[in-house]
Amino acid sequence: MGFWNVRGLNDPVKQHEIKNFLFQHRFSLFILIETSVKPSNWQQVFKFSCLGMECINNYQSAVNGRIWCIWDKKKVVVRELAQSDQFIHMEVDVLANQFRFLCTAIYAANTAACRSQLWTISGCILCYVAMDSLWRFSLYSLCGREMESCFVDHDIDELQN
Repeated sequence: MGFWNVRGLNDPVKQHEIKNFLFQHRFSLFILIETSVKPSNWQQVFKFSCLGMECINNYQSAVNGRIWCIWDKKKVVVRELAQSDQFIHMEVDVLANQFRFLCTAIYAANTAACRSQLWTISGCILCYVAMDSLWRFSLYSLCGREMESCFVDHDIDELQN
């Protein structure tokens, strides 16, 4: 599993870089954030850059599809549970060992007001996660106090590396 803030995926050079990287490392699940690809171009860019993979994106919620969750369907099954302009929440089943986990790809907004919406929505997701005591999660974010407050409000501990 991997994540990459691509800071735009419209440049053919960047598309080649992504394609080569994904081919070289053969990820089961990979998250691309800040794609900045217009809805009218995304399928063409995806087919070239992520050959043979499946994709969930958040074009329904974000004009430029800020997040792409891509996976190898021979290795994992991914089911979208929720999305907004700042996240995609999904359930992932690893086919090799039948392990299941929840994954939330987050690309938070730049303004505090917009980020506060993320933490409100995330509270619903965290409640869903907390309903099953076997689920644990790890979340990396640069959003500081809002995330910390969300963890405290829902009595959630972040997994350590």
